[in-house]
Amino acid sequence: MPQTQQTPAQAAINLIAVNHSRPWLAVALPLAFLGLFVPTQAVAWFGTDTQQHSGPNEWEGTVVRVSDGDTVAVRALKGNKKPIKVRISGIDAPEICQQGGIDSRDVLQRRIMGQRVTVQGKKQDDYGRLLAQIKHKNDDVGLWMVSQGQAWSYRYNASVNPYAAEQRKAKATGQGVFKAGQPEQPIEPRIFRRKNKSCYQ
Repeated sequence: MPQTQQTPAQAAINLIAVNHSRPWLAVALPLAFLGLFVPTQAVAWFGTDTQQHSGPNEWEGTVVRVSDGDTVAVRALKGNKKPIKVRISGIDAPEICQQGGIDSRDVLQRRIMGQRVTVQGKKQDDYGRLLAQIKHKNDDVGLWMVSQGQAWSYRYNASVNPYAAEQRKAKATGQGVFKAGQPEQPIEPRIFRRKNKSCYQ
């Protein structure tokens, strides 16, 4: 006759029943069982005070600083209260010392400064900033900045160019840095940095 599988709890109970002449087992076995069981279940039941993410790499916070059109500081609503510097993924905004740089920063500042946002990402860029997507009221902030002509769609390494369609539309309709009558032709920030280095150097 095939044996039926027992759960760890059932096995412990049966062992206690068989060894009724050893009362210490009534205490020892449940404790041993709990020692195996609690660590794997405690997080699911009770969570943890340091948990600040609603997903594997997602958390919510408040924007406390806007440095330029693609870099902000966000203070998490839970856990560590020290602001985290976030580089918005998928976009490249003009440098502050570049034509359109201040306008790009101001547009982003008006949109999300002091606002609650969702941050999703786990990688860091070469400057130690968290590289992440930011959403405000379920809107992708990076996509919005490109659609307003305030940033270029930017492909990191071999990744897909995420907002190429929005950039083409912004350019065709003369949005932001693509507005007609600019003193200089708009130049992508990566090319500007190659020629002039960063404003922060």
